[in-house]
Amino acid sequence: MKYAPHWREYTLAEFCDLLKRVGFRILKAKYLNVFMNRESVSPLRAVERKIAALAVKLIPSCSTLWVVQAQKV
Repeated sequence: MKYAPHWREYTLAEFCDLLKRVGFRILKAKYLNVFMNRESVSPLRAVERKIAALAVKLIPSCSTLWVVQAQKV
């Protein structure tokens, strides 16, 4: 691991807290599904995506991506 000594993974809450500490106001913060911008290929794939979306709603941290919209105050 090239950057192992400095590697740090943040949760969505931790990242938002860091932004607030340096003078940002959080406008939006949410978890995303990886496939949100892709069309369904088959009925089976559509069912898989619905199950994944439900899992993310029930346990948001099981998502692999999140997005934060912030404004400098």
